[in-house]
Amino acid sequence: MTENFQEIGTLGLAVYVLVEILKRAGFPSKYAGILSLFLSVALGAGSFVILGKPWYEGLISGFWAGASASGVYAGTKSAFTKETVGVNDDPALHPAC
Repeated sequence: MTENFQEIGTLGLAVYVLVEILKRAGFPSKYAGILSLFLSVALGAGSFVILGKPWYEGLISGFWAGASASGVYAGTKSAFTKETVGVNDDPALHPAC
C-alpha cells in the first residue's frame, strides 16, 4: 500500500512539472487541470503496465495523482495572485475612520 502512495506522489510531481512546461510553451492555462488529469491517467496506466501491475490500478493512481497536481496548481495560483478576496475583505465590514 505504501508503494502506491509513493507512486502517486512521484506521478503527481511529474505531471505538475510537465503541465508547467507545456503552459510555458503556450498551452492555455485554463485547461491545465484537464491536461493534468489526462496526462496522469495516461502515465499512471502506462507505468503500471510497464511495472507489471494491473492497468486499472494505474488508472486509479493516475486519477489521484492528477487531482493532486491540479490542487497544487490551483493552490499556488490562488496563493500568489494579488486579487484574492477573503471573507473579511468586505469594505462594509471595515468602515473608514
